[in-house]
Amino acid sequence: MARLRMLLSEPWWSNGLEFLAEGFPGPCGVLLCVGLLSWELKKGPVESSALHVALERGLRGTVQLLLQSGAAAGGTQYRSRHMYGSSEETPLCCAARGGDPELVALLLEHRAEVNGFQSSQVSAGGSPSQRTPLFCAVDLGRRAAVEATGHVAWEQLEDSLRGALHFLATNGPKLATVRASGPALLPPAQDWDEASGSSCGKMTLVLDLDETLAHCSLDPSAFGYDFSVRFVESKATGYMFVRPFARLFLEVAAQLFEVVTFTASSQGYADQVLDRLDPDGKCISKRLYRQHCTEVAGAFLKDMRRLGRPLERVILVDNSPVSLGLCLDNGIAVSSWTGPPLGGSFPSADRELLELLLVLQQCLASQASVTDFLAQRYGLRELVEFLQHHPELLGIAGGARR
Repeated sequence: MARLRMLLSEPWWSNGLEFLAEGFPGPCGVLLCVGLLSWELKKGPVESSALHVALERGLRGTVQLLLQSGAAAGGTQYRSRHMYGSSEETPLCCAARGGDPELVALLLEHRAEVNGFQSSQVSAGGSPSQRTPLFCAVDLGRRAAVEATGHVAWEQLEDSLRGALHFLATNGPKLATVRASGPALLPPAQDWDEASGSSCGKMTLVLDLDETLAHCSLDPSAFGYDFSVRFVESKATGYMFVRPFARLFLEVAAQLFEVVTFTASSQGYADQVLDRLDPDGKCISKRLYRQHCTEVAGAFLKDMRRLGRPLERVILVDNSPVSLGLCLDNGIAVSSWTGPPLGGSFPSADRELLELLLVLQQCLASQASVTDFLAQRYGLRELVEFLQHHPELLGIAGGARR
């Protein structure tokens, strides 16, 4: 531990990731520190302004003091720099990603550039992927941040996200009529209290697989993949890339939650991947597959009502909002990860799973139920209902009747 503390005090450890471990108890915090430390040692130095660190930690008073002292609201934070390129983020994108409307409003008062962009990966020979603060907020479901910036740039949404929101908006009435049926998908919780009819132990964390924890490429020229899988029916080979911090995420999550994976993929494929992500079966307590999904209008949805767990203690994490359609108040929509840049030729700067750990820690610490906490933070149900009454935003013909 003494060596760990000394290493964490080194000046290059300046991106605020050490703050992540502070919110987790004992072994989880140590596990996070060691995992993050080994990652940073491989990846190289990180630069971060004082304003960005204050925004990451949600220190409103410090942010206000820095802005009054001349900190640039439109400055750029280089979250990672290495020989392959860099990842950068403006203060407003940082605040929008955090979902704090007061910090967003404070930056706007100091003339932060609303159309300034965050580049998730600027790699050698590649053009930056530009994401405005509004796009950043909508992509991560930050309802409060979207409201603070006044409007949403719907035309900037990726096709996949627009398609998912289109599905939820147009099929809202049909989804409302779907009833949960069949036996519970999970065995009875070991800490179930018959008297109160509830579980007094861990909450249940349900995780999607593809594009959330890993990515599968069918390109035989894929470079730097982690392992391969075989598709029995097509006899094809899949080349798997594991999302940055996925294994560390599973180790930490397993100490805090009952972890369940739920994929719309086939069992034969999914088991090959999960056997590599969790080879000893110590992190994932139950695996659910396509046959456990609920099919609606040709899409596979994941119905948390069928788990056999109280909904107020269940969190579903998925990169596709469609999967959340039957449980909008239980869902966290994370960004899709489609592998490292240029087919594995360059390392990925993705840190979505680390940011997800922060959200989960805040949920655990909250006095509110899971559904209340997520509804307040993301407002996915309100977003879908809003789109049902404003179909023109997504190019939908007609709309919900008032």
